[in-house]
Amino acid sequence: MPRRGKSSWLFFNLIAQLLKTLTPPMLLFAACYLSVAAGVQLIKHPHHLIAHLTPQTPLLPEQTWQRYKALLQRYQTQHLTPEFLGAMIQAISAGQSWSVSSWTMDFSRKPWEIFQPESSEFGLMAWSSKGFDDAKNYCILQHQPASHKPWFKLGGCWGSFFRSRASAADSIELAAALMQHIINSEIVEKKISATTEQIHKFAAISHLCGKKSALHFMKHKFKLHDLHSCRGRALSPFFSTLIRHRNSYRKILKAEIAQFEATQAQKIAVRSSML
Repeated sequence: MPRRGKSSWLFFNLIAQLLKTLTPPMLLFAACYLSVAAGVQLIKHPHHLIAHLTPQTPLLPEQTWQRYKALLQRYQTQHLTPEFLGAMIQAISAGQSWSVSSWTMDFSRKPWEIFQPESSEFGLMAWSSKGFDDAKNYCILQHQPASHKPWFKLGGCWGSFFRSRASAADSIELAAALMQHIINSEIVEKKISATTEQIHKFAAISHLCGKKSALHFMKHKFKLHDLHSCRGRALSPFFSTLIRHRNSYRKILKAEIAQFEATQAQKIAVRSSML
Protein backbone atom coordinates (compact mmCIF):
# COMPACT_ATOMS: atom_id res chain seq x y z
CA MET A 1 0.00 0.00 0.00
CA PRO A 2 1.44 3.41 -0.91
CA ARG A 3 2.76 5.41 2.02
CA ARG A 4 2.01 9.08 1.93
CA GLY A 5 1.72 10.49 5.47
CA LYS A 6 5.36 10.54 6.60
CA SER A 7 6.85 12.25 3.54
CA SER A 8 4.09 14.87 3.49
CA TRP A 9 4.53 15.62 7.22
CA LEU A 10 8.31 16.01 6.84
CA PHE A 11 7.88 18.43 3.93
CA PHE A 12 5.32 20.66 5.61
CA ASN A 13 7.29 20.60 8.87
CA LEU A 14 10.35 21.78 6.94
CA ILE A 15 8.33 24.58 5.35
CA ALA A 16 7.06 25.67 8.78
CA GLN A 17 10.60 25.83 10.17
CA LEU A 18 11.84 27.84 7.19
CA LEU A 19 8.98 30.34 7.41
CA LYS A 20 10.02 31.23 10.96
CA THR A 21 13.39 32.55 9.71
CA LEU A 22 12.12 34.60 6.74
CA THR A 23 11.81 38.38 6.50
CA PRO A 24 8.54 39.97 5.18
CA PRO A 25 9.82 40.28 1.56
CA MET A 26 11.04 36.72 1.67
CA LEU A 27 7.71 35.62 3.11
CA LEU A 28 5.90 37.32 0.22
CA PHE A 29 8.14 35.53 -2.28
CA ALA A 30 7.62 32.23 -0.48
CA ALA A 31 3.85 32.72 -0.51
CA CYS A 32 3.91 33.43 -4.26
CA TYR A 33 6.10 30.41 -4.91
CA LEU A 34 3.95 28.07 -2.84
CA SER A 35 0.81 29.38 -4.58
CA VAL A 36 2.28 28.70 -8.02
CA ALA A 37 3.65 25.29 -6.99
CA ALA A 38 0.32 24.30 -5.43
CA GLY A 39 -1.53 25.51 -8.54
CA VAL A 40 0.71 23.43 -10.82
CA GLN A 41 0.20 20.31 -8.69
CA LEU A 42 -3.55 20.94 -8.49
CA ILE A 43 -3.72 20.99 -12.29
CA LYS A 44 -1.41 17.99 -12.79
CA HIS A 45 -2.49 15.86 -9.81
CA PRO A 46 -5.88 17.05 -8.50
CA HIS A 47 -6.73 13.63 -7.06
CA HIS A 48 -3.55 13.49 -5.02
CA LEU A 49 -4.12 16.85 -3.35
CA ILE A 50 -7.76 16.09 -2.61
CA ALA A 51 -6.81 12.67 -1.20
CA HIS A 52 -4.56 14.34 1.37
CA LEU A 53 -7.45 16.53 2.46
CA THR A 54 -9.73 13.50 2.85
CA PRO A 55 -7.55 10.78 4.45
CA GLN A 56 -8.90 7.24 4.49
CA THR A 57 -8.38 4.32 6.83
CA PRO A 58 -7.08 1.09 5.28
CA LEU A 59 -9.68 -1.66 5.29
CA LEU A 60 -9.23 -5.10 6.76
CA PRO A 61 -9.40 -7.91 4.17
CA GLU A 62 -12.91 -8.91 5.31
CA GLN A 63 -14.10 -5.29 5.06
CA THR A 64 -12.70 -4.97 1.53
CA TRP A 65 -14.56 -8.13 0.50
CA GLN A 66 -17.87 -6.96 1.93
CA ARG A 67 -17.60 -3.46 0.48
CA TYR A 68 -16.70 -4.46 -3.09
CA LYS A 69 -18.13 -7.99 -3.37
CA ALA A 70 -20.98 -6.96 -5.68
CA LEU A 71 -18.59 -5.22 -8.09
CA LEU A 72 -16.11 -8.10 -7.98
CA GLN A 73 -18.84 -10.55 -8.95
CA ARG A 74 -20.20 -8.23 -11.64
CA TYR A 75 -16.82 -7.84 -13.36
CA GLN A 76 -15.37 -11.32 -12.91
CA THR A 77 -14.16 -13.02 -16.08
CA GLN A 78 -13.22 -16.49 -17.23
CA HIS A 79 -9.83 -16.38 -15.52
CA LEU A 80 -10.19 -13.49 -13.06
CA THR A 81 -12.41 -14.59 -10.21
CA PRO A 82 -13.98 -12.28 -7.61
CA GLU A 83 -11.49 -13.64 -5.07
CA PHE A 84 -8.52 -12.72 -7.25
CA LEU A 85 -9.81 -9.24 -8.04
CA GLY A 86 -10.54 -8.64 -4.36
CA ALA A 87 -7.05 -9.83 -3.43
CA MET A 88 -5.58 -7.39 -5.97
CA ILE A 89 -7.47 -4.51 -4.35
CA GLN A 90 -6.38 -5.49 -0.84
CA ALA A 91 -2.74 -6.01 -1.83
CA ILE A 92 -2.53 -2.78 -3.83
CA SER A 93 -4.57 -0.24 -1.87
CA ALA A 94 -6.08 -1.99 1.18
CA GLY A 95 -9.52 -1.07 -0.16
CA GLN A 96 -8.90 2.69 -0.26
CA SER A 97 -10.67 4.13 -3.30
CA TRP A 98 -8.61 7.34 -3.03
CA SER A 99 -5.25 5.66 -2.46
CA VAL A 100 -2.31 7.67 -3.80
CA SER A 101 1.45 7.31 -4.07
CA SER A 102 3.77 9.02 -1.62
CA TRP A 103 5.15 12.50 -2.31
CA THR A 104 8.87 13.03 -2.90
CA MET A 105 11.20 16.02 -2.82
CA ASP A 106 13.83 16.48 -5.54
CA PHE A 107 15.66 19.80 -5.97
CA SER A 108 16.86 18.79 -9.44
CA ARG A 109 13.33 19.26 -10.78
CA LYS A 110 11.75 22.46 -12.00
CA PRO A 111 11.09 24.92 -9.15
CA TRP A 112 7.34 24.28 -9.09
CA GLU A 113 7.85 20.50 -9.22
CA ILE A 114 10.34 20.09 -6.35
CA PHE A 115 7.69 18.40 -4.22
CA GLN A 116 5.24 16.21 -6.10
CA PRO A 117 3.78 12.67 -6.11
CA GLU A 118 6.24 9.87 -6.76
CA SER A 119 3.95 8.68 -9.55
CA SER A 120 0.49 9.35 -10.97
CA GLU A 121 -0.90 6.18 -9.35
CA PHE A 122 -4.36 6.66 -7.91
CA GLY A 123 -7.38 4.69 -6.79
CA LEU A 124 -8.27 1.14 -5.77
CA MET A 125 -6.11 -0.43 -8.47
CA ALA A 126 -3.33 2.19 -8.41
CA TRP A 127 -3.97 3.22 -12.00
CA SER A 128 -1.40 5.53 -13.58
CA SER A 129 -2.76 8.31 -15.79
CA LYS A 130 -1.45 6.69 -18.98
CA GLY A 131 -2.46 3.17 -17.97
CA PHE A 132 -6.00 4.26 -17.22
CA ASP A 133 -6.28 6.14 -20.51
CA ASP A 134 -5.25 2.96 -22.37
CA ALA A 135 -7.70 0.85 -20.36
CA LYS A 136 -10.61 3.15 -21.26
CA ASN A 137 -10.74 1.35 -24.61
CA TYR A 138 -12.11 -1.74 -22.86
CA CYS A 139 -14.98 -2.80 -20.64
CA ILE A 140 -16.65 -5.97 -19.38
CA LEU A 141 -19.75 -7.26 -21.19
CA GLN A 142 -21.24 -10.54 -19.98
CA HIS A 143 -18.02 -11.32 -18.11
CA GLN A 144 -15.90 -10.93 -21.24
CA PRO A 145 -13.61 -8.05 -22.26
CA ALA A 146 -14.99 -5.85 -25.04
CA SER A 147 -13.43 -2.93 -26.88
CA HIS A 148 -14.62 0.64 -27.31
CA LYS A 149 -16.92 1.38 -30.24
CA PRO A 150 -18.74 4.50 -31.45
CA TRP A 151 -21.95 5.24 -29.57
CA PHE A 152 -24.14 4.30 -32.55
CA LYS A 153 -22.76 0.73 -32.71
CA LEU A 154 -24.09 -2.03 -30.48
CA GLY A 155 -21.99 -4.55 -28.59
CA GLY A 156 -19.16 -2.27 -27.55
CA CYS A 157 -18.10 -0.03 -24.68
CA TRP A 158 -19.67 3.39 -24.39
CA GLY A 159 -18.91 6.45 -22.32
CA SER A 160 -15.14 5.98 -22.08
CA PHE A 161 -14.74 9.76 -21.71
CA PHE A 162 -16.60 9.69 -18.40
CA ARG A 163 -14.48 6.97 -16.79
CA SER A 164 -12.70 7.98 -13.60
CA ARG A 165 -10.01 6.43 -11.40
CA ALA A 166 -11.93 7.81 -8.42
CA SER A 167 -14.79 5.41 -9.23
CA ALA A 168 -14.43 1.98 -7.62
CA ALA A 169 -16.59 0.43 -10.36
CA ASP A 170 -14.49 1.91 -13.17
CA SER A 171 -11.19 0.95 -11.51
CA ILE A 172 -12.27 -2.67 -11.06
CA GLU A 173 -14.00 -3.07 -14.43
CA LEU A 174 -11.17 -1.62 -16.52
CA ALA A 175 -8.52 -3.57 -14.62
CA ALA A 176 -10.42 -6.82 -15.17
CA ALA A 177 -11.09 -5.99 -18.83
CA LEU A 178 -7.50 -5.12 -19.71
CA MET A 179 -5.98 -8.02 -17.75
CA GLN A 180 -8.37 -10.53 -19.36
CA HIS A 181 -7.75 -9.03 -22.79
CA ILE A 182 -4.00 -9.58 -22.37
CA ILE A 183 -4.58 -13.10 -21.05
CA ASN A 184 -6.74 -13.90 -24.07
CA SER A 185 -4.30 -12.49 -26.63
CA GLU A 186 -1.08 -13.86 -25.12
CA ILE A 187 -2.06 -17.11 -23.38
CA VAL A 188 -5.45 -18.38 -24.58
CA GLU A 189 -5.14 -17.60 -28.31
CA LYS A 190 -1.52 -18.79 -28.43
CA LYS A 191 -2.50 -21.94 -26.52
CA ILE A 192 0.12 -21.46 -23.82
CA SER A 193 -0.15 -24.03 -21.02
CA ALA A 194 -0.45 -22.31 -17.62
CA THR A 195 -1.94 -23.04 -14.22
CA THR A 196 -4.49 -20.78 -12.55
CA GLU A 197 -1.83 -19.40 -10.20
CA GLN A 198 0.53 -18.67 -13.12
CA ILE A 199 -2.24 -16.86 -14.98
CA HIS A 200 -3.08 -14.80 -11.90
CA LYS A 201 0.55 -13.78 -11.45
CA PHE A 202 0.79 -12.97 -15.18
CA ALA A 203 -2.33 -10.80 -14.89
CA ALA A 204 -1.02 -9.03 -11.79
CA ILE A 205 2.29 -8.20 -13.50
CA SER A 206 0.51 -6.95 -16.61
CA HIS A 207 -1.45 -4.54 -14.42
CA LEU A 208 1.36 -3.40 -12.14
CA CYS A 209 4.31 -3.43 -14.54
CA GLY A 210 2.82 -3.45 -18.02
CA LYS A 211 2.35 -5.98 -20.79
CA LYS A 212 6.05 -6.08 -21.71
CA SER A 213 7.02 -7.20 -18.21
CA ALA A 214 4.22 -9.79 -18.17
CA LEU A 215 5.54 -11.28 -21.43
CA HIS A 216 9.03 -11.35 -19.91
CA PHE A 217 7.58 -13.26 -16.95
CA MET A 218 5.85 -15.73 -19.28
CA LYS A 219 9.00 -16.14 -21.40
CA HIS A 220 10.87 -17.33 -18.31
CA LYS A 221 8.31 -20.07 -17.63
CA PHE A 222 6.21 -17.90 -15.33
CA LYS A 223 9.10 -17.22 -12.96
CA LEU A 224 10.25 -13.78 -11.85
CA HIS A 225 13.85 -14.41 -13.00
CA ASP A 226 15.39 -10.89 -12.98
CA LEU A 227 12.02 -9.12 -12.61
CA HIS A 228 12.24 -8.22 -8.93
CA SER A 229 10.13 -5.08 -8.63
CA CYS A 230 8.19 -2.44 -10.54
CA ARG A 231 6.58 0.88 -9.63
CA GLY A 232 8.14 0.67 -6.17
CA ARG A 233 6.69 -2.75 -5.33
CA ALA A 234 8.79 -5.84 -4.62
CA LEU A 235 7.00 -8.55 -6.60
CA SER A 236 7.85 -11.61 -4.52
CA PRO A 237 6.31 -10.24 -1.27
CA PHE A 238 3.44 -8.81 -3.31
CA PHE A 239 2.64 -12.24 -4.74
CA SER A 240 2.72 -13.81 -1.28
CA THR A 241 0.24 -11.20 -0.04
CA LEU A 242 -1.92 -11.57 -3.16
CA ILE A 243 -2.18 -15.35 -2.93
CA ARG A 244 -2.87 -15.22 0.82
CA HIS A 245 -5.77 -12.81 0.36
CA ARG A 246 -7.10 -14.75 -2.63
CA ASN A 247 -7.17 -18.00 -0.65
CA SER A 248 -8.79 -16.21 2.29
CA TYR A 249 -11.53 -14.82 0.04
CA ARG A 250 -12.10 -18.29 -1.42
CA LYS A 251 -12.88 -19.57 2.07
CA ILE A 252 -15.20 -16.64 2.74
CA LEU A 253 -17.03 -17.16 -0.57
CA LYS A 254 -17.33 -20.90 0.06
CA ALA A 255 -18.82 -20.22 3.50
CA GLU A 256 -21.27 -17.68 2.02
CA ILE A 257 -22.42 -20.17 -0.61
CA ALA A 258 -22.86 -22.90 2.01
CA GLN A 259 -24.89 -20.53 4.20
CA PHE A 260 -27.07 -19.49 1.25
CA GLU A 261 -27.73 -23.12 0.31
CA ALA A 262 -28.58 -23.98 3.91
CA THR A 263 -31.00 -21.05 4.10
CA GLN A 264 -32.68 -22.11 0.84
CA ALA A 265 -32.99 -25.68 2.03
CA GLN A 266 -34.55 -24.49 5.27
CA LYS A 267 -37.11 -22.39 3.38
CA ILE A 268 -38.03 -25.36 1.20
CA ALA A 269 -38.41 -27.54 4.29
CA VAL A 270 -40.71 -24.98 5.93
CA ARG A 271 -42.87 -24.73 2.81
CA SER A 272 -43.11 -28.50 2.55
CA SER A 273 -44.23 -28.81 6.17
CA MET A 274 -47.03 -26.31 5.54
CA LEU A 275 -48.52 -28.37 2.68
